[in-house]
Amino acid sequence: FEGTGLGLAIAKQMWTLLGGTISVESKKGKGTTFHLLLPLKKEIGENDKRLAKSAPNQNRGDQSEKKPAPKAIDQKSLILLVDDNPDNQYAVKFILEDHGYRMAFAKDGAEGIQKAIKKLKPDLILMDMMMPKVDGYQATQKIRSYQALKDIPIIAMTAKSPQEDNRKAIQAGCNEYLSKPFNLDEFLKKVEKYLG
Repeated sequence: FEGTGLGLAIAKQMWTLLGGTISVESKKGKGTTFHLLLPLKKEIGENDKRLAKSAPNQNRGDQSEKKPAPKAIDQKSLILLVDDNPDNQYAVKFILEDHGYRMAFAKDGAEGIQKAIKKLKPDLILMDMMMPKVDGYQATQKIRSYQALKDIPIIAMTAKSPQEDNRKAIQAGCNEYLSKPFNLDEFLKKVEKYLG
């Protein structure tokens, strides 16, 4: 229950960005095999680059034919991730920075409280609920006790029983709840609900 369940989604996204494919074969009691295919391309030399620059662009067409650029995400949106697991921090960072968000991290609830109150005023807080010392429930309650932070959305993240934890997280002051392992689309929709 330690991971977010995003590792395979991140691997697939990275491999797709590189033009490759990834697939999996799993047999109970036998193991799992991952197949990675990455096409290699010829490196373009200096002469090829100059030739490409001087050649007319067949795809340029009329300026009026250009499609509008996709809506850009506000580069100023700052997300504070409070999670004691460095792997989870890396996975969430990779996904959210790829979608244009800025990230800050806290390794436990106590550090999350300090960063939210004194150093940052994040636009959204992603709060792991199960952490040593100060857990996510306590950290959320403390953050909510500060008037300036009352309206900052907090999304709870946990691998525990959804129904019981959902109720407990909402009572602590969280706006939303996400069960681990995450569904990547659901995760992004919840983040974009508050920042998109």
